[in-house]
Amino acid sequence: RGMLSCDTSIGGVGLRVAVTHLDHISEYQRAIQAQHIINVMASETERQVLLLGDLNALSKSDYTSAEWQDHEKHNQDRGWAPPADALAPFTHQNANPSRDVEE
Repeated sequence: RGMLSCDTSIGGVGLRVAVTHLDHISEYQRAIQAQHIINVMASETERQVLLLGDLNALSKSDYTSAEWQDHEKHNQDRGWAPPADALAPFTHQNANPSRDVEE
């Protein structure tokens, strides 16, 4: 996959606008592609950065059980890996929390 970017300015503030479309089948490939984008964009120190596009990141919490099963069947019918919850690596339920966090 690729990424296109352009440099512009708004009100005298430098801005790099980038657009991408990450892999729609493999969570593993999306992670590699996202890391590449982060590496490229992290070197930008003179401008603000705005990333747009289709990141194809599913979050199981955005779907009902039936909808998630539809995603699983869709992938299975095509011989693809089952959908992965993109947020799963970033969420954790602690069975024994040491403190409460108040809003």
